[in-house]
Amino acid sequence: MSGYSFDKAEETDSLYIAFAGPIGSGKTTLSQIIAEALGAVFVPEKINPEANPFLERFYAEKSYQRDAEKSGQQTLINQPYPLATWSMATELSFLCQRVDLMRDINALLATGRSVVSDWVPAQNLVFSQLTLTEDEFRLYESLYVRLLDSVRNPDLIVCLEADLDTLIARIKKRGREMETELAADYLKALSRGYGRWKIEPPGPIVWVPTDKLYLETPTDKQRVAKKFMEYLSEFRNGRQRGDLFISHELAI
Repeated sequence: MSGYSFDKAEETDSLYIAFAGPIGSGKTTLSQIIAEALGAVFVPEKINPEANPFLERFYAEKSYQRDAEKSGQQTLINQPYPLATWSMATELSFLCQRVDLMRDINALLATGRSVVSDWVPAQNLVFSQLTLTEDEFRLYESLYVRLLDSVRNPDLIVCLEADLDTLIARIKKRGREMETELAADYLKALSRGYGRWKIEPPGPIVWVPTDKLYLETPTDKQRVAKKFMEYLSEFRNGRQRGDLFISHELAI
């Protein structure tokens, strides 16, 4: 399910760019840099227990997957775990939160402001397809379509990619206690879920590898911002010519 029509581009002054990718791929850092370079409003997702009261319990359940890996047990992503109690509540809480954020984004875009976010609505389907049973996912997907059908799709999705070792190292470095319990299999499954967008993209999308992306100094950030703004100019000019820009790659 793409949830996007490529028939025509919206001709507006405002621009909506959404970053996506597995946990630890660098979405927040890079999207903030681009928002500043573009002069856009940055709208972050809220990944914390205050925003989603089920999140800590959900991550605790995922630690079962980690422990099963260590003990050599065979576990299956996309199947209900023995302790999968909080998956639906967690996904529904995120869905409600992102519906509210999308309303805020639409209001900003209507005033002519550009928006950059470190999340994209379509990622809800990537996560929920891994954490819910098949019948639960069908129900969730139906609700997702009903709630988000009328919102404006991103003009461009920037999907970040990184290998498993890079993701794990970044997750450990930023030290969010909940995330350190994530199993390697879960991270690999997330990467595969996003990878399916190469076959059925949820909108115009550019793929950016971030394994060798370093943003430690102002010079690093300026270089990356310059490269991305050059691509963005090409993207906007192409859209005016009628190019769909369904899927591209960009090395930054």
